Amino acid sequence: MDGKRLAGLLAIAAAALPAAMSAWAKPREPIVLVAPAGRLVETQLAVERPGFSGTAYATGFETAGALVEFEVDSPGGVYAVTIRCALPGGKKGFDLIVNDERRPGMLQGGKEGWHESAAGLVALLPGRNRIAVGKGWGWWDFDRLTLTPAALPPFRKPPVRISDPAADPAAVALLGKLHRHYGEQALAGQMDAADIAYCRSITGKEPALGGFDLMDCSPSRVERGASGEGVVDEAIAWGKRGGVVMMMWHWNAPTDLADRPGQEWWRGFYTEATTFDLKAALADPGGERYRLLVRDLDAIATRLARLRDAGVPVLWRPLHEAQGEWFWWGAKGPGPFKALWRLMRERYLGVHGLHNLVWMYGPPSGGVDADDWYPGDDVVDVIGPSIYADPTSSMSGEWEALRARWGDKKLIGLAECGTPPEASQCTALGVRWAFWCVWSGESVRAIPADRLRAAYSDPRVITLDRFR
Repeated sequence: MDGKRLAGLLAIAAAALPAAMSAWAKPREPIVLVAPAGRLVETQLAVERPGFSGTAYATGFETAGALVEFEVDSPGGVYAVTIRCALPGGKKGFDLIVNDERRPGMLQGGKEGWHESAAGLVALLPGRNRIAVGKGWGWWDFDRLTLTPAALPPFRKPPVRISDPAADPAAVALLGKLHRHYGEQALAGQMDAADIAYCRSITGKEPALGGFDLMDCSPSRVERGASGEGVVDEAIAWGKRGGVVMMMWHWNAPTDLADRPGQEWWRGFYTEATTFDLKAALADPGGERYRLLVRDLDAIATRLARLRDAGVPVLWRPLHEAQGEWFWWGAKGPGPFKALWRLMRERYLGVHGLHNLVWMYGPPSGGVDADDWYPGDDVVDVIGPSIYADPTSSMSGEWEALRARWGDKKLIGLAECGTPPEASQCTALGVRWAFWCVWSGESVRAIPADRLRAAYSDPRVITLDRFR
């Protein structure tokens, strides 16, 4: 980040402190940017779709570099962004570019007509700013961009209330510790023991949260020679050292694996690599596929029980990203997914006594608008989306959507990401993740060493040595 932008963000962050959050030195008016006033890059103006604001709208968001760019003079400060758009074919993605930040987002609306889509908050610097809307997923039409002066929304911690009435003291304490830091500091997190060690080698510190995957404990993988016992041992050791254990499960389908080139058995958690029909299995409780569902649930319960018996609470992230439908547990829609979530809860609490779990619901990026998918406040403790964004992104749009939906009810963390959020941006725009967790392998190793060190050394980020 260049010095000018850093200084600007720090000034905005200072102005955004609660005591001064409602006022700015200079009066500000909404900024309205219509498509014909922008510089068109690999897009063109059109007039065929009625109801546009100016003399035309922009279309042709098809190639990678397609965008409409504006130069904006501003007194500086925080603005709420809305995009007026048309979405032939339904929901689409976009890129919002503000100076040197590139932020992905989702455009909301139906298939017909023009729609206003919220795009979160942006921090404009005093003077000239560059703002652009880009292709994203493509195939959408752009009418106007509106920037409305905004104060940062007040941050309210949700109640510290765990959904399991018989929760172990260790699980209650874990949720309480997450709440204690929430709003002021974020826990650093990293998937996989090998990559936790990598972060230590680069930064001299370890994350407060370690992520682990029970994928190889799936029975359809075990029967083909996989073994996930080592990851359970690693998670127990991490928990004994005082780290937060976040556990997930890439659940290989119980049966009906395609097992052909490109759809090998070890890709069996993907919808494309199995014909397993969750809806049909749940509709036939006496059938073989229902039995296999329960068999798999019980197999994973024995691994989670090892952590319980070792006194290690678990931030449990099952059935993640269901709304994306790229995993088989979401492929048949929200009804079967929610039924599977509750079946898991019923067995894990009622049959296996797994009261060491703090339950986390994990929507994909842009997946907060579909309430039909949410399992319910009574069976969820934490909201933990997956968001892969450009390293420059503040993720403000995603945060604002999550905060508006769950902020008064549930703690919100960033359960999966490709790069640590930049703390100065988060402060400037009121983005308050309880934790963040970088994905393993190429994701973390692609992060420049100086950026990783900066994230781990920031006082607004909690590492293992500082987690109490």
